[in-house]
Formats: sequence, structure tokens, C-alpha cells
Amino acid sequence: MKDFEEWLHKAEKTFNVIKEDIGTDPESLNVQARQIKMFKDEVNEHKPELMSLNEEGQKVIDNGKDCKKMLADFRKTTLPKEFNETFVEEPATNITRIKLVNINERYEKLSQLFAQHLEKLNTLEEKHQKYHDVLSELVPWLEDTEKIVNKQAREPVASEPKKMQKQIAKSKSVSDDIIAHGVEVERAHDTGEDLAEHQPEIKPEVEGQLSEIDEKYHQVEYMSTDRVLQVDIDSHKPSVDTIQEAASKLVSQGEPSATKPLQVKLDSLSDRYQRASDKIERWADYLQSDLDHLSDLLKDVEELEDWLVPALEDLQSPKVDKLNPTELGKKLTGVSHEVDTHRPLYKKIKQLGHDIVKDPQATDTSMVSEILKNVDKNWDALEDTLDRRNKKLQDKEKTYKKFSKTTKDADDWLGTMETKFEDLEPATHEKPTLEKQIEEQKPIQKEVENYKPKIEEVKTIGSHLDTLNEPDEAVTMAAPVRRSALIAEPDTLGKVTRKPTVVAPGDLLKGPTAAQNKVADITERYDSLEHKLDDRQTSLMDNLSVATALEEKTDALEDVKSWIGDVEKVLKEEKPKTDDSDKLKDQMDKEKALQEDIRDHRGEVHSAVKGAEVFLDNSRDNLTPDQQSGLLRLSDDVKTGYDKLADVSQDNIRKTQAAINDAEKRMKEKIAVEAKCKEQTSHIASMLDWIKTSKEKLGSQQPMFEEVQPLTSQQMGNKAIQEDVIEHQEPITATIQSAQLLLEKEEDKLSDTDKEELQKVLGDLKTSYDVLLTQSETRVKKLETASEELIKFEEDHDTFREWLGDAENTLSDITKELGRTPEAVKEQVEKIKEFAKDVEKHREEMNNVNEEGQKVKEVAQEYKKDLSEFRSSTLPKQFNKEFTEAPQQSVIKDKLTKTNEDYNKLATENKQQVEKLHDVLEKHIALKYAVDEVLPWLQTQEEELTALVTKPIAADPAAVQVQIEELKNLNDAVISQAPRVDRVLETGHELVEVQSEMKSDVDKLITDVTDKYKAIESQVTDRCNVLQTALTESQGVQDGLDTLLTWSSDLHDRIEHLVATPVVVKKDPLTALSQQQKVLQSDLESHKPSIEALNTSAAKLMKESPPDAAKTIQDKLDDLNVKFYKEEELVKKHGDYVQSRLDKLAQFINEADKLEDWLLPTLETLEGVELDKLDLPQVDEKLKNVASETKSKKPEFEQVKKHGDELLKDPKANDTEQVSEILNNVNKNWEALQDALDMKRRQADDRQYAKQRFVSAHKVATKWLDGMDEKVDEFEPAAYDVYKIQAQIEENKPLMKDYTEFQPKILQVAELGKELDAISQPKTQATIVPHRRSSTLASLPDEEITPIAVTQVQATPAKDFLREPSEAKKQASDLADRYSDLGSKLSERQQDLDSNLTVANGLAAKTRDAQGMLDWISATGDKLKSLSPISDELEPVKDQLDEQKNIQDDVTSREA
Repeated sequence: MKDFEEWLHKAEKTFNVIKEDIGTDPESLNVQARQIKMFKDEVNEHKPELMSLNEEGQKVIDNGKDCKKMLADFRKTTLPKEFNETFVEEPATNITRIKLVNINERYEKLSQLFAQHLEKLNTLEEKHQKYHDVLSELVPWLEDTEKIVNKQAREPVASEPKKMQKQIAKSKSVSDDIIAHGVEVERAHDTGEDLAEHQPEIKPEVEGQLSEIDEKYHQVEYMSTDRVLQVDIDSHKPSVDTIQEAASKLVSQGEPSATKPLQVKLDSLSDRYQRASDKIERWADYLQSDLDHLSDLLKDVEELEDWLVPALEDLQSPKVDKLNPTELGKKLTGVSHEVDTHRPLYKKIKQLGHDIVKDPQATDTSMVSEILKNVDKNWDALEDTLDRRNKKLQDKEKTYKKFSKTTKDADDWLGTMETKFEDLEPATHEKPTLEKQIEEQKPIQKEVENYKPKIEEVKTIGSHLDTLNEPDEAVTMAAPVRRSALIAEPDTLGKVTRKPTVVAPGDLLKGPTAAQNKVADITERYDSLEHKLDDRQTSLMDNLSVATALEEKTDALEDVKSWIGDVEKVLKEEKPKTDDSDKLKDQMDKEKALQEDIRDHRGEVHSAVKGAEVFLDNSRDNLTPDQQSGLLRLSDDVKTGYDKLADVSQDNIRKTQAAINDAEKRMKEKIAVEAKCKEQTSHIASMLDWIKTSKEKLGSQQPMFEEVQPLTSQQMGNKAIQEDVIEHQEPITATIQSAQLLLEKEEDKLSDTDKEELQKVLGDLKTSYDVLLTQSETRVKKLETASEELIKFEEDHDTFREWLGDAENTLSDITKELGRTPEAVKEQVEKIKEFAKDVEKHREEMNNVNEEGQKVKEVAQEYKKDLSEFRSSTLPKQFNKEFTEAPQQSVIKDKLTKTNEDYNKLATENKQQVEKLHDVLEKHIALKYAVDEVLPWLQTQEEELTALVTKPIAADPAAVQVQIEELKNLNDAVISQAPRVDRVLETGHELVEVQSEMKSDVDKLITDVTDKYKAIESQVTDRCNVLQTALTESQGVQDGLDTLLTWSSDLHDRIEHLVATPVVVKKDPLTALSQQQKVLQSDLESHKPSIEALNTSAAKLMKESPPDAAKTIQDKLDDLNVKFYKEEELVKKHGDYVQSRLDKLAQFINEADKLEDWLLPTLETLEGVELDKLDLPQVDEKLKNVASETKSKKPEFEQVKKHGDELLKDPKANDTEQVSEILNNVNKNWEALQDALDMKRRQADDRQYAKQRFVSAHKVATKWLDGMDEKVDEFEPAAYDVYKIQAQIEENKPLMKDYTEFQPKILQVAELGKELDAISQPKTQATIVPHRRSSTLASLPDEEITPIAVTQVQATPAKDFLREPSEAKKQASDLADRYSDLGSKLSERQQDLDSNLTVANGLAAKTRDAQGMLDWISATGDKLKSLSPISDELEPVKDQLDEQKNIQDDVTSREA
């Protein structure tokens, strides 16, 4: 009940912790819901335990009722009526019933609370999900719309009416879309308010984020409106200009008086238009400036909180409370240094935010204020937490020192006092010595009582130390840290930096702390010392009381014994021998008077003897054996002496002759009975010989076979032994009954020796036969059971092996040849998925076969253990030394290991084939998608190009220019399709890598695509050159120069825009930049022939023109040539730079990928459980190899860091976030590898240390047992002589003492073995975060390819099913068995010695009586020999006759 109450209390405490910390996002709520479900299942698992407690409690209650009823019946039937009338029975306490009711109510309440909390979590998860779903649509739309609006704002207003109308239409379309999404904003408000209503603690966060959504929505709404106004204003500029031109002509041609009103209106229109345009431009400039300042603020805040938030969460973590003062001090010093480092950035943020908030034109700065408020809150929380941690560190250091000192003082004092107590002599039983020992103990007891406050002080300090090591609720239960980015980015709703408290079910029962263990140890030692002193004091007082009572009882018995001695003297006095009847009557009167006196003393004798017996019964435990035997002997002497007095007095009147006749008759009967007794003894001995032989047959059996045929033979052999034993049952039973009948009827006629010998062999026969019968029956039953289990196992195993062979063939058939089309590969995937399901379905059969094999193994192990115990406990030691047991078979284990390996191999191969087919299918689909994407375009472009090429070149320059523009558009399209052609090449090569047989088909397809693309590209270039040349020829030199200069100016703007475009170090943005460069490069190349032709034409014209005109042409021509070659060089230079970034990025990603090809599998191996299952040498070798490989891979790691730093430090790069993420991930994986390697090294060291301790303790215990076994084997058989028996008892005592004192070391070996097993068990690290491959950070998800679900097959090693005890457990168990056997031997020897001593003492008493009789016979014979010859005189003859009669009377009296 105590354990259940403790579990229930901790479960309630855990629930109280969990219910106070509810997640604020769907993922954490889902985790908490699963955790609550696990706890609820654990609560349900304790239901049977509660029912068992209820049943046990009811039994206690029923027993209490029965006891109460029995007491009532006893008082009613046994005690006087007055007692029952005065006796008042206390009312029943009902403690058990109350406890049970309380526990049941708490358990039911706890179960209901878990169910209610689970329902609450599910509801909250649903609310969160609805809110998240709304935001997942609304927030991306807001971001996209914001980008569109910003892009429109930066786009210049077109000059042509049609394009301007398009811009107006786009702006209105965006505005309409914004208005349409107002409903979504309202829905976000509804779901958010509903969520906040159910979870009030996140209401401020939800309201803040809804406010930010409203702000962003209104911002894009306003910007869209502003854009519409801007475009509208710009669209009316041509109209205004036209009106002004027309009006100006009219004003200039008309009369001033008539045109003046028109001029006024015209001026008003111009002024109003200019003011509206200027206002819109100023407002747009102001908005852009504010946006830049806000971006800078958010960037700095994010940089600060990237350090601050993790640092604060780390300080708030309960793990910090578990650190010792040294580790905590180092950690807090590091955090303080980082705080000082980041303080300037914090001040910068506050200043920047203050400037934005104080902007007089800003109407709503709530978001910036909220960000600044949140930053201040987080910064203050960090400093406050750091201050709390520093204060707690000081308190912890002080308490640690104080605890160490007080515990050391207590240990020293306890050691001294325990030594003093051990030096005290054991409590004696002699009264003077007891009084002295009581006085000696008083000062020690007083000192122990005076030290109790110091023990309480140790408890108080230890409790305070544990309190300091407990998580600080003011820190760990603080409000979740909210990133300021959450305020500016609504899409991060619900994501908090502090995760909810997660408590594993196994954490309900935590072990004691080190301080608790130390306090418990000191308290236990003090309590033990106090109890020992109390027990010794009680023992001394009890012994003193008993010694006093013993003295009184002994004095009473001595008085009675003295009277008996006086009477014996009277009885032993020689009676006068006479034939005179009067004298005989006088003698009879004296005898009667003496007999009457003996009867008068009966009460006194009975009182003294009874008092001694009652005293012995009540005080036997407090008396020494000598005191017991002395008092018992004195009591027996008194009782025997008194009985003897009565018997002697009565026997004095018997007739001697009747006694002699009776003695002769008994002697004849005794001789006949003794002969019969010897015959029975001999017959029993022959039966014992047969039993011994049968036992040796049973002991000679080998361990159980693991094959059907040998096991059947083994079963038949044991069956034959059993049948032989049963056949002997009837003769043995008859012999036992015959011997028992002889002992019952003729017991008084047998000598003690014959009787003891017959009883001994009779007991041996009965016991030995019962053991033999039981053992033979048990053997046969176990072998029958094992045979049935083995046959069932063999059948199921063979069936499974047959399926396994078929499955291997099936897998081989499916994967024999890969399909050459996506459809064929997909069909193979479907087949292998079905096959994987079949493999997984047969896992249960594999488990069943393993369990059946395990049953047979367990039966075999139990059979072997019983066989060994039978030999050691029943058969002689010599037999066990000479007998050699065959090693236990491993047939089943080998079969199951092979079958499990084959099954796991099949499952693994299946998984690999599924993954391979999945990969091949993805590559097929990717190639097909790439080809389908580019081939239709190639065909279309070929048709368009053919139409353009075959179209005659126009004569008019404007028409040629149109043809050039058409061809330029086509050229731009060709260049834009280059990535798709590259994608065909890339996907084709990837497919060939995984399916080499497709190489010829893929190469053909790639060649077809690339040839078509190159042909189109070449034709476009050639046609462009022809058209440019025709344009130049069709125009005059002046027109050509003007046209090319206009083109050059436009090209210059495009180049400037390209160069100014931010360089984002990512593959796709860099590729896009490269494509733009290629377009510009193509434009330059296409105009080069025109420029060269123009130079030729201009040279001719200048020769024929006047100098002034020639100089003008030359200046324009020089300007065109310089611009062209500068722009050509700039485009080439920028293209080379972009390409170098692409190459560098690819090299960096490939190097990181290559490094992680080794790093991630190595890390997985270190963090897996398989490494823990290896032996220590294998673990050490594995760790050395990993360390060596890590050292050899360090240069590769440094190379990755070097190339990453080069990319990050590129001054032209604007966005290197992806490179930073990859580099951080590589560093994280490398650090995880180092941490895992260090952890495995520490675990290996702990395991080695535990093994050394166990081996050392086991060696000491084995050596001691070997020595004790040798000593016990050297013992001589139990003697029958009193003095030898006593010597053997004294010889046995130190061994018994050694045996008892060595028990803690045996228990220590067992504990060390358990500790070694616990350390050697594989450690499952449930909290390991999956390590991400860095190259995945550089790749985008392929939305067109749907991943195929793959059934994962988890291999289960066979040894997990074949559970066998560890080597340490076996050794500890064998040691415990040897220790137990040694104890049994010593105990049995002590019993034999005690029994023989009792028999020897009785024999010695009989011997002394017989020796006294022999001495009297010898003396009487001497008297008869010394009689004088018969005299001839009467008087001497009378004297001789009297003397002869006296001798005769003496002989007659002694015959009885």
C-alpha cells in the first residue's frame, strides 16, 4: 500500500505540473495529448494493483473482525463474569477501511482528471488548427500581395497609353483582390477570438498578431490605392500636356481679352496637377524611408534575439538547477560576458525604435512600441534570471560547504560511537556482571541522546541542499519567451520559444538524491546505534530480572533437595535383620511414618518444581544454556529424588523373589526382540543400497536434449527408472510399517543403541524413497512437457522456414530486372509494397516461433538446474567430483538465430529494394517531366523560327526593326529555356547513375533535345546578324547611329540594373542572374555585326562629307564604339563573377555532402543502441576507429568551413543566409559527433570500472568459499563421545560466525552484478534530435513528384527473444547457491552435533549408574569373602547370621 500511495502522490503531483503548462501551438498540444494518454494508460495499468490492495485490505478487515469475535468468545467462555462486566473494549479504528476509501477516491479522481485534461487538450488543438489553417492561407497572401504592391510602386509609369491602361488595370485588380480578402481577415478574427476565449493566456499574443494582420492588410490596401492614384495621375499627364500645347497655340493666335480666361484655367490646371503629383511623390518617398528604417530595426532585433532567446531559455531550463556549483559558476560567467558583448546592440535597437516612434508623421507606431516593449521584457527577464541564478549559486556554494562539514563530523562521531559500542562486552547472565555492564552503558547512551540535535541539523541542511537543486519555479515556470519577430510576422502565430513541460511516465518514481542518500545513511546509522543501545539496555535489564528470579527459584529447589537428601540418608540406613514379627511391624510402622512424611512434602516439592518449570518456559530466551541446564537439572534432581523416595519407600515392602522372576522373564523377551530388530535393520540397509543406486542413475542423467529423437530416448530412460521406483514402493512401505510396529510394541525391550539405529535407518529409508519417487516423477513430467513443446516448435519452425524460402524467391523475382519506363517501375513498386506487407504480417509468426523456442530453452534450463540441485543436495560429494556433465546444447538457439537473421535480412533487402525502386521511379518521373516540359517548346519554337527565317527581309527600316524585335523575343525565350535543357541533362545523368542499363536510351534522348536546342540557338543568332546588317544597310549612317545610340542607352540601363541587383548566394537566384546576363550578352552579340557594318559605312561617308559633318559623325561613332565595348566588358565581367559564385557554391555544397556521407552514418552508429550491445574490447576498438577517422576527416571539415567563410565574406554578396544555415548545420553535426564520442567513452569507462569492482568482489568471495568448503570437508564425522562432541561444537562455532559475517559481501557481489548489468544494458536515447543533411537545406521540394509510402520493417535480433541471464548474473547466482549450500552444511552439522550430545549425555548418566552398581557388587563380594568361618559357638554364629542377613537384605533392596 505504501508503494501505491507513493506512486499515486507522485502521479497527482505530476498532473498538477502538467496541467499548469499547456502548449500554445498544435504540435506541442498534440505531444501533450499523447503524453496525457500515456499517463492515462499508466493509471489504468495500476487498476489491478488497486484491486489487489482492496482484496488484501478486505482480508485484513475480515481478520480483524475474526480476531475481535475470537477475543469476545474467549472472554465470554473463559474469564469471570465480573471481568466481562468491567472490561471496556476500545472502538474499532477503521484505519484500513478509511485508507482504502481514500486511495480509491483519489485514484478515480486522478483518472477523471486525466480524461478531462485530455479532452481539453484535444479541443485546444482543434481551435489552434482552425486558426493556423486560416493564417496559413491569409499570411502568404498578405506577403505576396505586399511584394506585388511594392513591385508596382517601384515600377515606372508607362509612357504609352495602352501600357498605362494595363498598369491601371493591374493595380485595380490587386485592389479588388485586397477587398475580396477582407472576409478572410474577418474569419481570422473569429477563429483567433474563439481560440483566445478557450486559452486566455495566449490572448495578448493572438490580439497582437491579429492587430499586425489588420495593419498589414490596411497597409497594402493603402499602398494599392496610392499606386492607383500615382498611375492615374501619370496617365493624365499626356492629356494635360496636349491640352497645354493646344491651349498655348490658341492663346498665342487669339485676342488677349478673349484668351485670358482660357490662360487662367490653363494655369490653374497645371498648378493643381503639379501639386497633386508632388504630394504623391513626397508621400511615396516618406513611406519608403520608414520601411527601410523598420527593416533595419527588425534585422537588429532578430540578430539580438537569436542570441538572447536561446540564452534565456537555457538559463530557465530545470537542467541548470541540477548543475554543481563549479559548473553553474562557469556557465553564469559565460552568460554574463555575452550580456556585456550584446549590450551595445541592445542600446542601438532602443535608439532606432525611439526614432521611429517619435516620427511626427507616423500615426500608429504600436507595432514598433510593442517590439521595443518585448525586447525590453526579454532583456530584463535575462538579467533578472541571471541575477537569480547568481544568488542561488552563492547560496548553493555556502550550503555545499556546510553540508560537507556537518556530514563529515557526523560520520566521524558515528564511527567513534560505533567502535565504542562494538567494544562493549555482550550482555551476560550473571547478576554482578550485569549490574556492572548497566553502569558502563549509561554514559554512552547519554552521549548518543545529546548528539540528536546535530543529526537533525544534518537533515535540515540536506533538505535545504535538495531544495536548492530543485528547479526554481520562479525561473522555470516563467511566462514563455516571445520573440519580437512574432509581433512583426503573423505567420509565426502560436510558436513560443519555451516548450511545454514534458514528463515521461517513467519519471513518476524518481530515485533519491545524493544528499538524501547521505542524510539517510547518517540517520540510519544513528537510529541503528540508538536502537542497538536501547536493545542492549533492555536486554541487560531483562537479564538482571531473570537472574534475580533464577536465584530465588534455585534457593527454593536447593531447600527441597536438602530435605530429600536427609530422607535418602534415612532410607539408606541399614535395617536390622530379624525374623521377629514385632520388630518387622515396628519397622513397617517406621516405613509408613516416613512415607507419610514424604506425602506431606508433596505440595512443597510440586510448588518448587512447577515454579522452576514455569520460570524456564517464560524466561528460556534470557537464560544461558548452562543456567537452563543447571535449573532444569536441579528441578529434575528434585523431582526424580522425590519420586525415588516414594518409589523406594513403596518398594521396601515388595518381595524380592517376585522381582527376580519378573527380571528373568523380561531378559528372555529382550533377547528375542533384539534379534528381530537386527534383522529389520539389515533388510532396510539393503533397500537403502538400492535407493542409492537409483539416485546415482538419476544423477547420472545429462541435460535435456534439444532434438526430438534424443529427447524421446532420454524420456524413455527416465520412464524406466520411474517404473522401477514404483515397483519398489509396496515392499518399502511394508518394511517401513513392520519396523514402525516393532518400535511401537517392543520399544521398552530394545536397548537405546538398537532403537536409535533402527529409527535412523527407518527415517533414512522413508526420506530417501520419497525424494527418489518425487524426483523420478518430476523428471518424467518435465521431459514429457518438453517433448510436446519441442515437437510443436519444430513443426512451426519448419513451416516458417518454408515460407521464408518462398519469400526470398519472390523478392528475387520481383527485383530481377528494373522496368525501363515509369509505369513499369511503378508496377514493380506496387508489387514490392504488397510483398513488404506480407513480410510484416509474418513478423507475428516469427515472434511466436521465437517464444516457443524460448519456452523449450527455459524448460531445458530449469531441467538442468533441478538436475544439478539434485546431485549437490542428494548424492555424495565424491560422485559430484567424479561426474562430468555434458555441455548444454544450443540447437534451438542456433536455429532461431539463423531464422531471425534470414528474416531480418529478407526484411532489410526488401526495404533496400523499395527505396531503390522509389529512387529509380523518382528519377524516371523527373526526366519525363523535364523532357515533357522542353520538347513541346522546342517543336513550337522550330515552327516559329522557320516562319521567321523564311519570311523575306523587309526593305523599310521600320519593318526590319519589327522583324529584329520579333527575333529578339524569340532569342530571349531560347535563352530562358536553357535551365530546362540543363534540367534534362541533369535528370538524365541522375537516372543513368541509378539504372545504368538506361544509358543508351537516355543519351539518345539528351542528344535529341540538345541538338534541337543548339540548332534553334544557332539559327536565331545567324538570323539576328542578317537582320541587323540589313537594318544598317537600309538606314542612313546618321539614322543608324541614332538608332544604335538609343539601343546602347537602353542597354546601359539594363546592365546597370543587372549589376545593381542584389547577389543572393543561392542556386536559383544566381542561375536567374546568369540567365539575365546571357540575354544581355546575346543582345550585344546580335548588334555587333550592325556596329561593324555601320563603322564601314560611316568611314566611306566621312571621306565624301565636309569636315564639320565628318567630325560630327566621327564623334557619334566613337561614342557608340566606346559604349559598346565598355558594356560588353562589363557584362562579361559580371557574368564571370556570377558563374564563379555558382561554381563556388556548388563546390561548397558537394564538399559538405561528401563529409556528411561519412559523418551522419558514424553519428547514427554512436547514438544507436547496437554499440552498447558489444563487448568492452569491441566497443573500445570501435571508439578508437571513430576517433581516428574523425581526426583524419578534420581537414575536410576545415576545408568546408573555409569555403563557407569565403562565400560569407564576399563583399558583393547581399544574402548569404543559405550558406550560413549549411555551415551552421555542418558545425552542429560535427559537434554532435564529438559529444556522442565523448559520451560513449565515458559510458565505456563506467562499464569497465563496474566490471573491475564485480570481478574483484567475486574473486574475494570465491576464495573465501573455497577455503570454507575445504574446512568443512576436513571435518570428521560427528562423534558420540561427550568431550569430542563439545570440541567439535566449539570447532563449528567460528565457522558459523564467519558464515554470518560474510553475508554482506555475498550481497555486495549480487548488487555489483546488478550494477554491471544495468550499465551494460543498451541505452535508448529517446531525446536525440534527428540530424539533418546539410545539402537538403540547398534543395527545393519537388512538388510534381509524389513520394511513395514505404513500409518500414524493423529488424528484431533473435537474442532479444532468447532471453538468457548475463554472465555476471550467472556468477552471482552460482556464488549465492554455494553460500546457501555452505550454510545448510554448517546448520546440519550443528544439528547432528546437538543431537549426538543429547544422546551422549544420557548414555553417560546410564554409565555412571551402572558403574556405581558394579562398585557396590565388588564391595559386597569383598564383604562376603571377608566373612569368618562358621564358628562352633552359638553367639558368634548368630552374629555371623545377622551380618549375612544384612548383606542379603542389601542385595534384595538393590535388585529393584
